[in-house]
Amino acid sequence: MPSTTFRWLLAGLAWGLGLWVLRQARPLVPGTRTERRALLLVWAVALLLRGPALALPVGHSDDVYRYLWDGAVQQAGHSPYAGPPDDPEYAAVRAARKELPERINHRELPTVYPPVAQLLFRLPETLADGPWELAAAVRRWKLLVVAADLLVLALLGGLCRGVGRDRRWTMIWGTAPLPAVELAYNGHMESLGVLPLVLALRLWQRAGWELPALGGRGRGRLLGVASAATIGALGGLAVLVKPVAGVLLPGALRLPRRTLLVMALGALLAMTLAVLPYGRRGALPPSLGEYGRRWRSNDGAYAVLLVAAEGAVRLMYRPPYYEPWRWPTLARALTGRARDTVWPDELAGALARGGGLLILGWLSWQGLRRRLAPPRLALALLLGYQLLTPVLHPWYELWPLALSVVWLRLLPAVALMAALAPLSYLPLPDYLAGLGFHEAVWPRLVQHGAGWLALLVALRGGCKTARLEQAPVAAGPPPAAEPAVPRRSPS
Repeated sequence: MPSTTFRWLLAGLAWGLGLWVLRQARPLVPGTRTERRALLLVWAVALLLRGPALALPVGHSDDVYRYLWDGAVQQAGHSPYAGPPDDPEYAAVRAARKELPERINHRELPTVYPPVAQLLFRLPETLADGPWELAAAVRRWKLLVVAADLLVLALLGGLCRGVGRDRRWTMIWGTAPLPAVELAYNGHMESLGVLPLVLALRLWQRAGWELPALGGRGRGRLLGVASAATIGALGGLAVLVKPVAGVLLPGALRLPRRTLLVMALGALLAMTLAVLPYGRRGALPPSLGEYGRRWRSNDGAYAVLLVAAEGAVRLMYRPPYYEPWRWPTLARALTGRARDTVWPDELAGALARGGGLLILGWLSWQGLRRRLAPPRLALALLLGYQLLTPVLHPWYELWPLALSVVWLRLLPAVALMAALAPLSYLPLPDYLAGLGFHEAVWPRLVQHGAGWLALLVALRGGCKTARLEQAPVAAGPPPAAEPAVPRRSPS
């Protein structure tokens, strides 16, 4: 095991022990000097983790170079969706950024990132002064990502306060190794999508989870309309950074019809304004379908779904496979290719992904039926996505990590998978040496197995609590008064 991975795992263990100690501790009184000192300590650790990581060159991933490329293309007056980096349209950009094109991954594909992400990619280019240098461009981008990261930390304190939770629980994000490594070190863009998502939830929380009624008169009605439209706009912008932010939508379905309509209009307006600069090309990034249909990395339950789908395809889908399908539109939708035939592996992959989506749909329905608050439902969906997705890069785990402060029952599953995220980088040395990217089974079993086990324990504990709350109490004399016991942090 590489030494960096081992050190990262040790840091995750120390972070997990800190969370366990906090769970046993007595909650602090809000606004006291003790609470302020504890929050200062969380912020100090967060800055100490991120400071050195900012100064280091990118180590685990080369995604940042695609971000910089897309920004440079836009600064030169081109659309990032026009073609892959080797397209002749970008010849002048390649000449001006000679160090950049050779570092881009998947150069044969156009960009996969949505329009709001593209606008953010362009921002460091507009701030550049003097001759362009790769190291300076990476540093500007990482500063932008870390600024959003620290704003997320500040907003999480508000979310904790809104649910009556000790604000020291912001250490879930602030002192975790994962945000420091994936944001400050590797420069991934997740904080730029998590930020509007958390801000939307915070505004939603302050307005009341049902939001003020829109049918009244005067100032209350205006505040209700403004809140709903702003929350919808922030949710729409977050989706156009990373589509996974769509986990807000199921929680909004419980709102009154008029409120939901205003929220939808706010989202539609914000998304339209973001897409307009890119025209029709920006409505759907050209490589998003390729990524959704074929990518696979560090998968857990998806591997089981895929084995089941492959077995079903072998039984039901008979050769010859070169025969055109009766429904050519469906065939092209499944394959993403301009042909009317579907190969068995393509069909099995589509069925496995469809099975995962059905499970997430069922999870959404269950959350609505049980009337989960929007942040809890969003967290449940993010955790479900993490466990079911065919692609689980370590930085994807930042999304549920950010929201786990609102529902500590799911924290063990989220925290265990975040602490074990370095295992997915074990094939990286061979890949960098040109030997290919070959994943062993045991790291996925360890990480995903720990997540599933912690989730099952949490659900079992939740069922027991529900049964105890619903159990009838035998009639009898009132119990004697007991001495007050300090309450633990709510879970």
